[in-house]
Amino acid sequence: MAARLLCEEVVLHALEHGGATFVTMEVEPAKDPYLPTFEDDGVSFDPTTRATAGATHTPEETSTRGRGLLLMRAWTRRMEHRREEGRNKLSVRLVA
Repeated sequence: MAARLLCEEVVLHALEHGGATFVTMEVEPAKDPYLPTFEDDGVSFDPTTRATAGATHTPEETSTRGRGLLLMRAWTRRMEHRREEGRNKLSVRLVA
């Protein structure tokens, strides 16, 4: 369930906040949890360096805004972002 919610969060963020006109997702089967990579043409946004609202609180203690990054970090072991040719590319390693 966390994997599905993570995918929804990444896609919705790119569309609603980043103004993306497209979002793609590739999934690479790995030795352990899948490694999805998302690509979009929205504004540059690196979730690995962005501070979260209520970063010192649990999701339950945080307002409904700003929860997405907190949840993304809870559901992943690693996130890598790069900006190439005007596109965001985000790879995540899910928590087992």
